Amino acid sequence: MKKLVFCLVCFLFLANNEIQASNIYQGNVRTMTYHQPDCRHYGCKSCTKYFDSWEEAEKEGFKHCKLCIVPYPPPPTPVYIPPPPPPPPPENLEEVILRLLTKFLGLIVAQLIVFALYNCFLEKDMDFLERWKRFQGWLFAKSTKTQLKNKITRSTSEAEKLLQASKVKRFFLYLWYGTRDLLFRLNQFAGCFVNFVLLFFFLR
Repeated sequence: MKKLVFCLVCFLFLANNEIQASNIYQGNVRTMTYHQPDCRHYGCKSCTKYFDSWEEAEKEGFKHCKLCIVPYPPPPTPVYIPPPPPPPPPENLEEVILRLLTKFLGLIVAQLIVFALYNCFLEKDMDFLERWKRFQGWLFAKSTKTQLKNKITRSTSEAEKLLQASKVKRFFLYLWYGTRDLLFRLNQFAGCFVNFVLLFFFLR
């Protein structure tokens, strides 16, 4: 009877060991011993040894580790984040002012050329007399009677001279008159903005 009980206990003990080994082999995380989170070594709970490979564990004589040695998951591949581009160098104030002045002067020259071409080749001569006087009419606002009379006379004579000139000569006369009036407007602070508004409505 004692032998039977002893055999039964031995059988249960061996069966329990087989079940534990089976659980370890199937990946039961509770029976594993991990190294560091970023380590790829192999480890075993029963021997608490770590090896770089299965072959190294066999050379050291840890045969039982074949049941529980598992590779650690590889660390995630680091995502390459390019460095931010260097900030642009600060602009020189003189270069900014020069660039703005260049654009401003280019716009003025383009306005004068379009103004001359438009009136020289597209505008009817009969409509021009009234448009020319109306275009220069804002110059007469703050003039005395004598100055107003002289300006009206000058405007009429200029209009007649333009009508009698050829198209090529008229083009250069338009450029001259437009530049002269533009310089007169630029002599005043508010006239700079009024010039663009007047030219815009005049070319409509």
